[in-house]
Amino acid sequence: MKHFQKHIPNLLSIFRILISPLLFYSILIGDLIIGVVIYLYCICSDWLDGYLARKYSVSSSLGGYLDVFADFSFIFLALSSFVLQQVYPHWILILVSLIFLQFLLTSTIQHPVYDPLGKYYGSFLMLVIGIGLIDSQGYITQFIPMFLLGYSCFAFISRMLYLKSAIFMPSNHKESMLKIINFQNHLSSPNKTVENRFITIQSEVSKIQKRKKI
Repeated sequence: MKHFQKHIPNLLSIFRILISPLLFYSILIGDLIIGVVIYLYCICSDWLDGYLARKYSVSSSLGGYLDVFADFSFIFLALSSFVLQQVYPHWILILVSLIFLQFLLTSTIQHPVYDPLGKYYGSFLMLVIGIGLIDSQGYITQFIPMFLLGYSCFAFISRMLYLKSAIFMPSNHKESMLKIINFQNHLSSPNKTVENRFITIQSEVSKIQKRKKI
């Protein structure tokens, strides 16, 4: 059973990839019910695979790239169907592809990058898809392209600036930054009690303070 558990997060990501074309088709033919069901599954499974990976301590580079590819296929195919229906303009697909490509390229660089804007870019795109599903009259979708263009520009610049600061950051500060970036994962671990989380906070803060004194 334990051997199977470690594969569950990756299986969820793979199934999300396989089901994305069905979302594309359901939106294209105007089947709102199936489209919403698949959309909700993709949203929930995206959260669930990360939760299970942390719970069973099976996070891996393969799982991370599978998750990113699953998100991209889901988002790109859904937006493509809206583009074909002329809900969103064609350039949105190019814009989203460039941002995902930037994310993949910068993720291969061995430096801690804390990018608060880019962190929620995927969530924003999922929201854009959700709005497209329910806003059949176009009251909100007509404003989405400009919002997406603005967010994408800020996200691109933000990631490049944080990447630049990470590359030229002193080595002792990089270690502290890595701890800060991973801090949320430590606190969100399902196996940690409130007391253990508090001890973790005290320990990390104490280490950083001692390092600064040195």
